[in-house]
Amino acid sequence: MGSIQEQAPVKKLMQLNFFDMACAGSHMPYGQWKEPGDMAQFKDRLEYYQWLAQLAEKGKIISIFFADVYGGHDVYGGNMDVMLKGGSNVGVIDPVTIVAAMAAVTKSVSFGITGSTSYIAAKAMGKDRVPPSHERYEAAEEYLDLTYQPSLLAHTKAVREAAARNGRNPADIKFFAAVTPFIGRTLEEAQEKYHRAKKNMNGEVSLAKFSAYSGVDMSQYPLDEPFVFDGNTTSSNIITGVVNSMKAMFDKFDGPVTPRMFGEKMSLSGFAPVGTPEMVADAFEEQFNETDIDGFNIVYVSNPGSYEDVVELLVPELQRRGLMWQDYAVPGGTFRENIHSKPGERFLALDHPGAKYRKTQNSAANSHEVTASSA
Repeated sequence: MGSIQEQAPVKKLMQLNFFDMACAGSHMPYGQWKEPGDMAQFKDRLEYYQWLAQLAEKGKIISIFFADVYGGHDVYGGNMDVMLKGGSNVGVIDPVTIVAAMAAVTKSVSFGITGSTSYIAAKAMGKDRVPPSHERYEAAEEYLDLTYQPSLLAHTKAVREAAARNGRNPADIKFFAAVTPFIGRTLEEAQEKYHRAKKNMNGEVSLAKFSAYSGVDMSQYPLDEPFVFDGNTTSSNIITGVVNSMKAMFDKFDGPVTPRMFGEKMSLSGFAPVGTPEMVADAFEEQFNETDIDGFNIVYVSNPGSYEDVVELLVPELQRRGLMWQDYAVPGGTFRENIHSKPGERFLALDHPGAKYRKTQNSAANSHEVTASSA
């Protein structure tokens, strides 16, 4: 009798996500509305978002994720003057109203919108009620303890191990690292795009955005005099991850730091490979393999160019290497089916805390009987 052969594990494929914000003006980096042909001024119109959705689907992008805020950033100087002058995050629109129109012109690309898992969708995360604020912050602190690891690999490893301890499949937790690629058909073309972007950037807008994220009004510091940012803030309305990232960036400077230096560094920081499709694909592949992430959250610099370069130049190279799918795992399927590459699995996995709220056929039938008898 022959032995039973174990099935080879399925190769993990890289997934790409587009990152945007429903508003007029630049999202991030800032100041790129000055680039000839930039579409920032048209981001208050439906045509822009339908173009974005159709381009994403053409490039087999898994989803488009929308950052969201409730209004303009007015901590810096107590007003929005710098934000308006810099053309950044102006006229914020509720992305919920846009997604339906984007879905109407696409079949497979999915959409994500910023929300609080502990407040907006408490029951979906296995909670019987919306936790009071102190409980939400305690849970956030527990997660942030895992988040602020010294490296991306340490972070993914710690979170996956925590998921396993809590009965979850570690592979169901997805990690997408932010990246701002500059892609050209030649290295010289890519470098030129990078230098133009740096020239267009507005460091004071970066300070205004940081003020909104941290609650610290950076306008109180003279632009060209040294200052110290220790990461401490008394504001209760902060984005803690951004504050900690900026503190880490501040600590990397050699010598005194001025607000102007800080703002210019913030304008284009993080993972930003510059080069030909092959060179950028090399950078993507290295980080994908070395950090156990599942894909990349791609930050555009100036559209249409940034995302068209990804779709027309980078995606074919990733596909050629066998790093990215040739088509969606389930064309026309749900976000869950595609992100997990599991056709037919459209609902929460049984090990997910929210799965206990799923109605079975029996419970649905009983509910129908009760309703009928009550009528």
